[in-house]
Amino acid sequence: MNAGLGEPDGRASGPANDAEIADRISEAVHRPFREIWRRYEEDDWAPIRRALDRASRTHAQALAELEADIGSRGASGEDSPRPEAADGYLRTASDEVLKPLCRAIRRAPLAAGLRASLSAARAEAEAGVEELPPKADVPLSADALRRARDAGGGIDAKRLLALALRPIVWRRVTHEVPVAGLARRHLDGVVLPWQARACRASQRRRAAWLGGLERAFDAWIEGVLDPEGERTSGYPGRLAAAGRALQGELLAAADGLASAAGPAPGDADRRAVRILRATVAVAGTFVARDTSNPRHRNVGSAWAEGWDRWAGESANRLELYRSLLESSLAISSIGDRLAAAWAETMERVNGVISEIESALGEGRRRVAELTSAPEALQGALEAERRGVAEALARPAGVLGDSGAFVAELSAAADRAVGRIEALNLRMPEVVSLHEMPDAGETVRRPGRETRHVQVREAAIRAFDTFRMERIRAIPAGMAGSLDRAGAEVAEACEVSAYGYEVALAELSDALDGAEPPDRGHVIAPARNALTRAADKLERTREVLFEASAEAGRRATAEVAEGAARLTRRALAEGFAAELLRARSYLEGEVAGDWRRWRSRLTTHQPSVAAAVRAGWRRLAYLGRTLGLLPPVQGAADPDAPQPASVSDVFRDLPAVYRRLFSLEPLTDSQLLAGRDRSLAEIAKLHRAWEEGGAGSLIVVSPPGVGTTSFLNVVAARLAADSRACVRRILNERERDEPRFARRLAAWLGLEAPDPPGEPVDLDRLADRVLRSPDGEVPRTVILEGGEFLHLRAPGGGELFERLMTCIARTESRIFWLVSMNASAWQIVRARLRPFVSDMHCLTLAPLTADELRQAIFARHRRSGIPLQFDEPRAGRAALLRRLRRARTSQRRRQLIEADYFRRLHRASLGSVRLALLHWLRSVDLETIEGSLLVRPLTPTPSSSSLDTLDIDQSFALKAILDHGTLTLTEYGEVMRIPPAAARHTLRSLEELRLVDVNPAREAGKEGPPGDTPGPAEPRYRIRPLMLGAVSQHLRSRNVLH
Repeated sequence: MNAGLGEPDGRASGPANDAEIADRISEAVHRPFREIWRRYEEDDWAPIRRALDRASRTHAQALAELEADIGSRGASGEDSPRPEAADGYLRTASDEVLKPLCRAIRRAPLAAGLRASLSAARAEAEAGVEELPPKADVPLSADALRRARDAGGGIDAKRLLALALRPIVWRRVTHEVPVAGLARRHLDGVVLPWQARACRASQRRRAAWLGGLERAFDAWIEGVLDPEGERTSGYPGRLAAAGRALQGELLAAADGLASAAGPAPGDADRRAVRILRATVAVAGTFVARDTSNPRHRNVGSAWAEGWDRWAGESANRLELYRSLLESSLAISSIGDRLAAAWAETMERVNGVISEIESALGEGRRRVAELTSAPEALQGALEAERRGVAEALARPAGVLGDSGAFVAELSAAADRAVGRIEALNLRMPEVVSLHEMPDAGETVRRPGRETRHVQVREAAIRAFDTFRMERIRAIPAGMAGSLDRAGAEVAEACEVSAYGYEVALAELSDALDGAEPPDRGHVIAPARNALTRAADKLERTREVLFEASAEAGRRATAEVAEGAARLTRRALAEGFAAELLRARSYLEGEVAGDWRRWRSRLTTHQPSVAAAVRAGWRRLAYLGRTLGLLPPVQGAADPDAPQPASVSDVFRDLPAVYRRLFSLEPLTDSQLLAGRDRSLAEIAKLHRAWEEGGAGSLIVVSPPGVGTTSFLNVVAARLAADSRACVRRILNERERDEPRFARRLAAWLGLEAPDPPGEPVDLDRLADRVLRSPDGEVPRTVILEGGEFLHLRAPGGGELFERLMTCIARTESRIFWLVSMNASAWQIVRARLRPFVSDMHCLTLAPLTADELRQAIFARHRRSGIPLQFDEPRAGRAALLRRLRRARTSQRRRQLIEADYFRRLHRASLGSVRLALLHWLRSVDLETIEGSLLVRPLTPTPSSSSLDTLDIDQSFALKAILDHGTLTLTEYGEVMRIPPAAARHTLRSLEELRLVDVNPAREAGKEGPPGDTPGPAEPRYRIRPLMLGAVSQHLRSRNVLH
């Protein structure tokens, strides 16, 4: 190497000094490490530095644009930025700030690279040491014994001793320096430990810098992701404030990057050189250090991987924030697109309404401009009527069929749900995060506990089945508004047409008079009718837009709430995250403990409960005897299902479930369960009638078994098979044959008497039916409510007898189907046996437990919600024993399900409506997320109001059951009691909430023209939900058989 330092024998022969030796050793040992740290600071951190600079500039520009938009909107009086400005800022932050930073941090394994570089530098330094001469004799420096900083306490003590004994021990002029050994000692004892410490310090500074970046974006993400899920008026200021804070943190991170990127090697290098020079100066003397190689602990690969993993987890956190931000923007976009699609559909509806309004306005203008002569005015009005009718026909038909619009709304909702589901699946499945360090905290080692965030699962739970179904069900809620709009449009068309009819009638009367007709008076009805029709359409438009706005708000709220829930779950840190995990664990543990304790309590529960009940009965009897407790009152049972509680039950249900389990009669044959055999029998009788067989049928059923739903399905099927089908429901007592004959003739399309002026009765109606041409009368007639055609009084069966005679005569032309409740049928069959003996009788029995299960599951399956049955907790010893013996979960479910429906069948008392209500009251939509939990059916207590009825009240209930409804007069006639007594009995039943006044009087509305009934007398009926209980009570009293 250096000729001045040695010959082939390794001895120094030329002039040399300690400084030259120190420089050669420093060049061999220090130079490789200086180059490593230069590359680490300038090259390895360069991608992060460039990414941070670009991110800072881009973020500053996006923030300036956002603040400018907020300022301009504030100057115009608006309190929120444009959605495009806020979304543009957030998208820029996601794509051009977070994404490049994540990529730069993740792609820079600085710790592993630094370790590899240090290993290479060490090898180069060791190679350089090997090239140094073993020894060299050089003159002692004059300042060799001068105290040197950083040389160590031992060296300083030896130097002081040498200075004190210098005349004796320090008389040499030269000293032999072991150059290679001293260089190796310096490398292993000074350079490598200091480089290892510098490496560790650099990674700690790197972790502190990344922690500051994490905290900055954590504070920012909490500001930009609205925790409420909605951009309220305070959101713009919070967004801008979060952006300003982030910009300051980004600038601070850029300033702190220099200290994080290097080990500050200058001072350490100078210290190492001082130590080296001091060591060389006394080498070969008793003051020199021990030249044995020290043990040096290298920087391990696991250590480097740990720090790089820490940096990767920091990048994971930023990537999580970016995923949440993109998810929030995408979900907001999905909600906006859904609202836009719905708005477009509603705009089409509005366009149809506008077209109708335009036609009405044009008709009103033309009517006002009519100037024809009186004789020609009639033709002009007729032409105008036809023109307006033709102009309204197409748009009214489009709006009358709301199914197409609802289908569009539902398709938009389905697309939105599909996009959200696809977005959830694109979320990262698992993100590993470390605990975020606090400000000023030094991360000594990267061994902190790693938390794994299930991001995809959190997204799926945030947008669970219930939320998706609620979004899908929103268009179903708008269907009612569209149907109402169609009905309003149809009514508007009828109003306009009737206005023209009145105008023509006024003109005809004026032409028949002596005075010439007044044009203004003649056209006023038509003009006013068109105006009223236009006003009705304007109100319809308001209703539609309110419904559309409400649907948009509901959809936005659902989407925003799901996004907020995802944000809360994904950003839960520390204690909050532990709480979320602990809650799931605790729920499972508590459920398991409760099941174990429940099995123990079940053994002793029956005896304990029986003892408690017996003791309570004795105490209650003693208390009533002593006057301490009030006596038993005959009030209605507060636990019995009443209409108020029915509305409460339905109010808390999701829209899809509320629609599926509506208590209204069915029209969908797929939801009708347990009636396949009856439908097949009717179809068979109908085919036989078409081939010339008998064509009359009596459908007999107990009240509450779903007769109206059954007949709805029958009417739909027979209407598809026949050329015409008439379906009517009787709701009023019919006792006047001419009036009933006129109504029946109107239903059959035979309104005018033939010949004119001849009185109408059922015999003449039968003659007209038989004489009518083929196709003039309907092929099928269904009359529901046959109990309204008889009265349990003298002469009360004559009208039903006359109807049976009419049916027998006309069954060759008309397929007749008459329904009647079972109690009324017993009376009619005994009273009119010769007239009903030849008619087919179809009995609808109450649904069995299995058929009831089919009926409920047919509805529930359409909801798509998973179903779970909760196990009974107590009181079912036999079932619990069978459950303990069950070996599979499927068998346990079957046992619980079968037991539930057996109990539901008994509790419903044969009423489908009551069974549906009990089902809705036992379902729980909140306990199990994403599923429907069916609680065990609680036993319904017997109604104390029924237990306290006297015999007169029981027979009054039987009379109402026999006739469907009764007025005070009819009840007095049936029971042969004075009006005062009848009023007292019915009022007492009404106070007990067993009967109420029937609100439906459709029969009075369906009479022929000119047949207007007088003032309606209140008609009493048994409350629908009490029919089963009343029937059971009457059977227990042997009043009903």
